[in-house]
Formats: sequence, structure tokens, C-alpha cells
Amino acid sequence: MGYTNSWNQKEDFTNGEWDILKDEANKIIKPFENNLDIEDDDKNVIFLNGVGHNAHETFVFTKEKRNIHEWEEEETFNKEGAFNFCKTNRKPYDLIVWNILLKAYQIAPTKITIRNDDGIVFTSN
Repeated sequence: MGYTNSWNQKEDFTNGEWDILKDEANKIIKPFENNLDIEDDDKNVIFLNGVGHNAHETFVFTKEKRNIHEWEEEETFNKEGAFNFCKTNRKPYDLIVWNILLKAYQIAPTKITIRNDDGIVFTSN
């Protein structure tokens, strides 16, 4: 199945928070950009994957909390936030994904809970 990083997004990021996160994400990505598949078409999304055999599942992180899916319970969605994940299978871009999630948590700790398959969890609860 592969190693996974996951997060719950409770609220939208403000413009200021998002600008800081995008800037920090770009700093994290920059040294590795030749080894990443990066889409930069939408200013409200961070979108990346590895390249070739180092690709696994695309990391998609959004400024806005996504809408509820039909398989989710409304009470859990409202309390814990929108559940998201990225299976990286511990490929090289995994560290980039995790560091972007850490920055998001540092910038807006009440808006996001992050975790990975190593059992590391950051939450404001």
C-alpha cells in the first residue's frame, strides 16, 4: 500500500497564511525541483509528485478546505476537518511533502492536524 502522510484541514488558510506557506513550500521545493513533477497553474494549490520511478501519488494541498464527500459523516467533517492523504511509499519526495505539512502546521496550527505512518502527529486538540 505504501507509506502515507495525512492531514485534516479544519478551515481555509487566510491570504496571509497561504502566502507564507507558498513561499516556504517554494524554498523547500527549490533544491529538488529538477526531480519533481510540479504543477504551478493554480495559486491556491500546492501540487507535486516525484518523477519516473520516484513518482508515487500526487501531493495536492489546497488553501481552501474542500467540500464534504458523500462517504464522510458531517459531524466528523465539521469537527475534525476534511481528511486528505498522500501515499509517497517513502520515495524521495516524501520528505518534501512532510516538510510542507510541517510548515502548514507551524503557520496555522489550529487549522490543520498532520500525521504520518511513523506515528508522528501534530494537532492543536
